[in-house]
Amino acid sequence: PTATPTPWATATATPPPALLLTSIVAAPAGSTVDVAIGLLADGYGVAAVQNEILFDKSDLSLISGDGCRINPAISDQSSACSESPSAPCKFLATNLIDCDQDPRSQCPPGSAGRWLLRAVVISFQNKALIPSGLLYTCTFVTASRTSGTAVLEQHNARAFAPGGLELPAVAENGSITIFDPGSWPTPTAPPP
Repeated sequence: PTATPTPWATATATPPPALLLTSIVAAPAGSTVDVAIGLLADGYGVAAVQNEILFDKSDLSLISGDGCRINPAISDQSSACSESPSAPCKFLATNLIDCDQDPRSQCPPGSAGRWLLRAVVISFQNKALIPSGLLYTCTFVTASRTSGTAVLEQHNARAFAPGGLELPAVAENGSITIFDPGSWPTPTAPPP
């Protein structure tokens, strides 16, 4: 008998999921620090995104209830919105939920003592794509008595195509390393 060759399967390339990235930064205790949230669309046409960031109340707070701002380049306030129909022209909607006071159980189990920040970048006026890059920035206040690392834990990352189809999406946690300003080394001049 002769062997019959087995045909190779044809591989189809599926792009990796859309990725939401959160900054990893350092800040002195009792100060404000900006944290950036970005998108890596990687082959997908993303028209809207949603994510949630869970963080410990004893380490961080938002500078105000609306302490987040959309990247001006993708904002519906951009001058490009009146000049180009393909401009993203999105807005940022946020909701800060106190997990200790959450009557609708929107926080994940075990979230006592934490805040949940829900953010959506969307437009109800267009289906233009959001380019990879900065989505929005949030300003946090670090606790004055804390040092260590405050984790910005990502949950419920979602991305949507222009027609509303949900796309695969994942998110990377971020963090803020909080340090005692008195322990920061003082720069010295190099020897002559």
